[in-house]
Amino acid sequence: FKKTFPCTILQVLLYDAAVMVLIFPFDIFYFSSRYFFLRTLWRIVFPLQAISFADFFLANILTSMAKVFSDLERSVCRMVHRQVATIAWLEADSVCGSHSVAIPLVLVLPYLFRLNQCLRQYKDTGEKTTLLNALKYSTAVPMIFLSALKYHVFFLERWTNFYRPLWLLSGVVNSSYSFYWDVNRDWDLSGFTRIFKFNKPHLFSHMLHGRRWVSFVM
Repeated sequence: FKKTFPCTILQVLLYDAAVMVLIFPFDIFYFSSRYFFLRTLWRIVFPLQAISFADFFLANILTSMAKVFSDLERSVCRMVHRQVATIAWLEADSVCGSHSVAIPLVLVLPYLFRLNQCLRQYKDTGEKTTLLNALKYSTAVPMIFLSALKYHVFFLERWTNFYRPLWLLSGVVNSSYSFYWDVNRDWDLSGFTRIFKFNKPHLFSHMLHGRRWVSFVM
């Protein structure tokens, strides 16, 4: 069986089947759900209209799955170059390795989608908070590309003395900003309210439970 039908082709067939089921044009396999999903993806890629909850929610999921998409790109690249183009594994490694420019592009796309959504929301509502949210997603861009730059710098001292400090700084900025925004803005846990003395009602002003630690645990 292996001589007549290579088992490695099953990986390609599995990925192809998943894509075909998703774009199948007939009214089977949850057609309305698949259509809604693809339409929402289109709205995320091209935010030419007001941002709906589904647009924002799915785009947030995509940012959480950025590493998954990066691994998926590696898998598809290897399948194309090995199972489809039938080149040697070592050559596939040279094309699909960590130095591939496709990896940072795939990683950064979900953050750019959310960034564009925030700019669209500012255009529609005029709320300055959306610009601060856009700034959060923009801080991921230098961190991603500086991470990829490591595999393209030929002189180790240049990476160690110049680019790595920038990479560490971008990582600290992105992590700190994201942590602040998630805790104080998205989750509204008011962890920074007393530090920065913000004058607005927070979650603890409308607690359903009598003790704050219950809200933190939940």
